[in-house]
Amino acid sequence: MLLQAFFELVSITSIFPLFSVLSDPSLIETNSIFKILYDLLKFNNLNYFLIALSIFSFFLITLRTIISFTSNFLISRFVRIRSHLISSRLFKVYVSQPYPFFLDKNSAEMGKTILTEVEQVVGGCIYPSLQIIAQLLISVSIVIAVIAINPLITFIPLCVILIMYGIIVFLIRNRTLKYGEDRAIFNAKRYKITQELFAGIKEVKLSNNESFYFNEFDAASLNYSRLFIKIAIFKDFPRYLLELISIGALFSIVIILLFISNNNMGSILPTISLFAFAGIRILPAFQKLYQSFITMRFNYSALKSLKNTLIKSEFSVKKKSTKIIIPNQKIFIKEVNYFYPKSYKPALIDINMNITAKTTVGIVGSTGSGKSTLVDIIVGLLDPSKGQIYIDDIPLKNKNKNHWQNSIGYVSQDIFISDDTIRKNIALGIEEEEIDDKRIEIAAKQANIYNFIENELSNKFETKLGERGIRVSGGQKQRIGLARAFYLDPPILILDEATSALDNQTEKGILNSLNKLKNKKTIIMIAHRLTTVKNCDKIFFINKGKLIAQGSFEELINTKEFKTFAQL
Repeated sequence: MLLQAFFELVSITSIFPLFSVLSDPSLIETNSIFKILYDLLKFNNLNYFLIALSIFSFFLITLRTIISFTSNFLISRFVRIRSHLISSRLFKVYVSQPYPFFLDKNSAEMGKTILTEVEQVVGGCIYPSLQIIAQLLISVSIVIAVIAINPLITFIPLCVILIMYGIIVFLIRNRTLKYGEDRAIFNAKRYKITQELFAGIKEVKLSNNESFYFNEFDAASLNYSRLFIKIAIFKDFPRYLLELISIGALFSIVIILLFISNNNMGSILPTISLFAFAGIRILPAFQKLYQSFITMRFNYSALKSLKNTLIKSEFSVKKKSTKIIIPNQKIFIKEVNYFYPKSYKPALIDINMNITAKTTVGIVGSTGSGKSTLVDIIVGLLDPSKGQIYIDDIPLKNKNKNHWQNSIGYVSQDIFISDDTIRKNIALGIEEEEIDDKRIEIAAKQANIYNFIENELSNKFETKLGERGIRVSGGQKQRIGLARAFYLDPPILILDEATSALDNQTEKGILNSLNKLKNKKTIIMIAHRLTTVKNCDKIFFINKGKLIAQGSFEELINTKEFKTFAQL
């Protein structure tokens, strides 16, 4: 930037000698510098000397242009790399947060921050700040050049321009901040409405509620666009006013110089040329300074929000580990209590459970009884508010949580399906070269979905499932989730309502596959339907966050609480 400013100064001042000699050739004899150059370079013709001065001036201007281009390229490159680094860091900050962090976060808000707000900060704060530095150096170098020629005539128009910009900035400074805050709000609304609409498109279509989302999005989008229109007006308005002032200033300079020189046009031509050329360069620089300042004010709220997120959030990217913890004797849940964040009512109260290794257990209870919360604690997604989980005699802590989770195959009711092939969804998160197609087929057979894939899908395992698995049914998604767990062949299988969307016949086939794993794996099943857990070695009955009873199905069916639950 300093080099760019220096060559701005040199290139502008280089035209002054050229026009001085053009307006008064006698300077070659009367000016010692011109005379030395003329004699040293052995010119014998005035025209050749003028051509040499022209070429030299053009060379400096060309060099200044090249340096300016290079400087702008380096600034742009620096800014884009910052965009990548900030986005990447923010993504890691979010992903590395513990599971409870996401319980009260809106995914659309996080996506907007990573994809849009970072761009606003980079393009609206970092880039303008660098532009301010660059343009300020250029402006100072140009002002120095013209002040050196004529301080008085430079001072008056300079003061007028600075006062004009100062008044405008003073009048709109608070509005630009407010518009920036409103932009963030309306942008968040756009993302939220879009995500909610597409996530629930089936229900929206069936209820004919498209117009509601149209109107909501249209209002947010229109307000969002209007803010940019207002900022565009704020940014461009001074330029037109500046053009009028600069033209008037140039005419005033010509008139003043004519009076000073007694109408000797030849003597003022170099000065006028210098001021005209300097004006061509300095007026855009002033305008860029102003526009960059307004842009930064407009995007300050995004910068503030991003700064708070990055500073307040600690993160550490977990390294992939192959080490696992396998229970040889038991999984022991001791005196576990859990409170969700910002909740004063316990979700779990004094839970004590002993799950023998390589047995199949069921956890049942009514909706909201705490079954899924208990499983989230067992798998290490949630930390108990009180109590401890033991794998054999090893307490589950943050330092060994990854190793424990490596031993678990987890299938939830709401299966995550990526917009990819069945093959890639079964081997989710595994590198292409590491995928074992034979194991995929075995896993699909265990999940009772192999025949559907081979006989009813033209592309078989290469069939694309669409976003969130929109091209397959809920039951098929659950079977793909089960196949994913079977493919990993973990020592522990946890099925959280994993067969709830299946018909009885399909569920029976999957339960038969699970029965073949008895005494080979530890299987934990959470279910509403008692047929799902009827053959488990032990059943835990949860009600209102408490463990009410435990035992085999035959033992529990004789208890009052479980019998009442079974009849519902």
